[in-house]
Amino acid sequence: MTNIETKFYDVELSVKTYNLLKFKEIYTFQDLIRYSKSDLRRMLSSQKIINELEIILKENNLELNE
Repeated sequence: MTNIETKFYDVELSVKTYNLLKFKEIYTFQDLIRYSKSDLRRMLSSQKIINELEIILKENNLELNE
């Protein structure tokens, strides 16, 4: 299980996803799970990236905020 404070540069993400998270100043799982799926849709505007993030979260027994 991943620590909630794990930084995304320690996680296997696509370059596009990593760069977008970094641009939005989302650096850790803790930062990410503060958002809801609808928040991410507005911020990231890419369903492919959102799907990738949801898979990574699920693999680490985490989920987005409702």
